[in-house]
Amino acid sequence: MGVVPHQLFASAAAHYARFRSGYPRQDVVALADRLRLDGSRIVLDVGCGSGQLSLPLADRAGTVIAIDPVPEMLTLGQQAAQAAGVGNIVWLQGDASQLERIVPPGAHAAIFAASFHWTDRPTVAQTLDRLLDATGAIVTINDDLDDAEQPDWVPAITEVRHGYLGTGHASEIERFTCPADDHATVLGHSPFSVIETLTWQWERQLTVDEVVGLQFTYSVSTPALFGDRAHAFAEDVRAAVLELHPSERVTEPFRLEVLIATRPTTHQLPDGFRGTSGGPGDPRSAYREDPRNGLRDDGVGLDLDQQCRVDQSTDLEYRGGRADDAEDLPVYLPHLPPTADVGDEHAGADDVLQPGTGLLEGDRDPA
Repeated sequence: MGVVPHQLFASAAAHYARFRSGYPRQDVVALADRLRLDGSRIVLDVGCGSGQLSLPLADRAGTVIAIDPVPEMLTLGQQAAQAAGVGNIVWLQGDASQLERIVPPGAHAAIFAASFHWTDRPTVAQTLDRLLDATGAIVTINDDLDDAEQPDWVPAITEVRHGYLGTGHASEIERFTCPADDHATVLGHSPFSVIETLTWQWERQLTVDEVVGLQFTYSVSTPALFGDRAHAFAEDVRAAVLELHPSERVTEPFRLEVLIATRPTTHQLPDGFRGTSGGPGDPRSAYREDPRNGLRDDGVGLDLDQQCRVDQSTDLEYRGGRADDAEDLPVYLPHLPPTADVGDEHAGADDVLQPGTGLLEGDRDPA
């Protein structure tokens, strides 16, 4: 595989935390109601990024297990959770191919917010058939806007990006982001073949600088792809958007397709299935400790003291949901004032622009 998503997104983490939109609270609440989250169940947020969905889900889950291959994303998510006083999220480094090794059976839902396309979807669905409880669901959340519905500044920025990177890298990434079979087709041929479709729709207002920062959150335009040309790209994006919108404010529209996929009532659970019948808290759920990862599911929740992940490449350690030794992450925003407050519910600290560099260096002390 020529494109390695975690390598792409490692350079985007600080931008992702600051500039990616969260989700409308009323829609997250409605989803939690549909999934019958009652404050006791375990929910997996697979490809959690910096926690845009993990944090609001935590209001209704017993435990959210937030999984991402990028340690920088997990660090920022953990900081946002600490700032918000949210203590029932477990942050695990890993990806969908490792689910059986890093999480115990018995979760009630696995949610993929803009991440299912990065996975081997048929294999992941089969894996989740072995992991989720008997009434469990796979949920996918993805952008559903057509090209013709995009605002005028999107194609203008695409043209700028092509001038820097060409079109070849985008074509390779689109093998994942634009698969031949859509998610509904893949899930329809999986054990989770009963599919309900919801639509989430909203818009937000952005400054031109926020539009610039947003570009570095996308897989086709992360800072790593530009190298030392990232600042020049940021300047050219700013100029292109200002030409269309001299008021320095634009509208970003959203329409998301949300699929809730469950098993048919006649579905035969796999041999050796060890998930719970009614989710954590169900008296039929027997105590077990998984020897593969030391995680404990006793029908009430995870024993966080049992959890420990260490990324050997960075020496970042995640124990009981904490991340230690977080690195400062650069943000390319050359036109913000010398001191810029993050001002985003998902950010974990204030960012200070280093004069003359165009870099925002987060003064992030993981308390």
